[in-house]
Amino acid sequence: MDRMVNDEAFYKECLITFTTDPGFKKLGQAIQNKDAEAAFESAHALKGVAGNLGLDPLYQSLCDLVEALREEQMDKAFDAYSLFQNKLKDFRKTIEIIRQTSN
Repeated sequence: MDRMVNDEAFYKECLITFTTDPGFKKLGQAIQNKDAEAAFESAHALKGVAGNLGLDPLYQSLCDLVEALREEQMDKAFDAYSLFQNKLKDFRKTIEIIRQTSN
């Protein structure tokens, strides 16, 4: 909340907006195409936003993915991406609950 100037409404808005970040789609496509460079760029950008929002489980999974991609270890990156996808599902479920309680 410190990074959001303790503005809860703004923080919720940022969380919800993050769920539609085009980087998620770009990352998935790059992983599918085995394009380590493009996947790295998307994962690195998403990692920054997740870190700024304090989304620690999502952030950590992106850190692991970024490191695998930086080293161009695609087998390791595929595993890290799978773990990231699981964390992303949990995050999206949480956001859906926030949306429902905000209405």
